Amino acid sequence: MSECPAAAPQSGPWEQRIREANRLILQGNYPDAEKSLAVALALAQSSGTNDSPLATTLNNMGSLYQDEGRYGQAEQAYKRSLQSWEALRGFDGPELAPVLNNLGSLYLRLGRYGAAEHFLQRSLGIRRRALGPTHPDVARLLNNLAQVSHSRRKYSEAERMYREALAIWERTAGPESSETAICLNNLALLWKDQGRLAEATAQLEWARSILEKNLGPDHPALARVSLNLGLLYSQAGRPQEAETFLKRALEVARERYGPEHPEVASILFGYASVLRRAKRSGEAKAFEKQARTMGVRHMQENLSLRTIDITDLPTRARR
Repeated sequence: MSECPAAAPQSGPWEQRIREANRLILQGNYPDAEKSLAVALALAQSSGTNDSPLATTLNNMGSLYQDEGRYGQAEQAYKRSLQSWEALRGFDGPELAPVLNNLGSLYLRLGRYGAAEHFLQRSLGIRRRALGPTHPDVARLLNNLAQVSHSRRKYSEAERMYREALAIWERTAGPESSETAICLNNLALLWKDQGRLAEATAQLEWARSILEKNLGPDHPALARVSLNLGLLYSQAGRPQEAETFLKRALEVARERYGPEHPEVASILFGYASVLRRAKRSGEAKAFEKQARTMGVRHMQENLSLRTIDITDLPTRARR
């Protein structure tokens, strides 16, 4: 899920539709959430007095589209929101930070790392100036920027930013918070790519236990951690445990997103790699074919489909 501004205190028709859409998104009811946002957009466009509801609605629509894997539509909605905010607040207003983060996160997901870094750095600069260097929202940006560096194999730079984000979350949210667990998951993937498999496995197991305790076993963040554990167990020669976690990841993702979402495709590709390692090539080919029918061709190696963003948590602020 993507980031949206904090809720406004007013209770007019527009605010009611925005809150209704947010509630429906948290329930995974995307079709009805989209209907509510469409009404909110019409209300914002007809108000004619203040463009901030329009900018906010467009950002929230981008968030919805991104959750659904409709990345082209998400990009267009985010860009329109950013243009509206820049017209209203200039290029450094604090209201720009969420949509800049969202655009950066989207480009990270799409493997467009230069664009991702540009928008994430803009958002980080705004938040550091507005909130100070140790605010949880700064940690969120550091976590995302670390993923960019990780994807570019700048491992020392990535670890420095992950550890800075981790220190902020451990201090502000606690060592067993979901925010801390998300950063532990991402840091474990960095260690995996550096060949530090034992450390990565222990870290992932700990992250998974925290998230399951805090969010319950069916939260979509657990799907990614289970995918990562499955891949690590397979690499460590523990195929039965690997398959247990991969089956669970697939089950959670299908339940949350439906059967044809990029999250599901990513897990299918990961599952196929494990099956190939186990010499089960026929099953692996079937899984790969199924993933490709979802329109996913080049995302199976995309790190951002295995790392976790803090905005995937249900406690994130939405307008």
